[in-house]
Amino acid sequence: MEDKITYKNCSQSYKCGDVQFQFEVETGLIRSVAFAEYCMAFAPNDQTTFALETCDLTNSIQAFTFETDTGWIKSSVEKTQCLAVEGESRLAGPFMSRELTLLPCADTPERFIKWVVLP
Repeated sequence: MEDKITYKNCSQSYKCGDVQFQFEVETGLIRSVAFAEYCMAFAPNDQTTFALETCDLTNSIQAFTFETDTGWIKSSVEKTQCLAVEGESRLAGPFMSRELTLLPCADTPERFIKWVVLP
């Protein structure tokens, strides 16, 4: 399953199960909620930064870390890079969407790279 991974702002009036991801602190995987066997992987190409791949705990391109003090999610491959939303939003049906990418943690405004991981 190769597809662009985006951040969508889902209101409470819509179910967004097909676009939700869960960060697993214990494993470092970012897993699709609707397709639990698929995880986000750092697999840059000329169209996107991430891909959905079958989850594999031994695959370093699927491993991420969450820093509780900064709210940063970092790639285990590119350790100075943080998971970020791009600045431009676009319509995605009834939702708003932004592309996900990796950006330098130290040089990126906090509003693009700070995440809240819920238990």
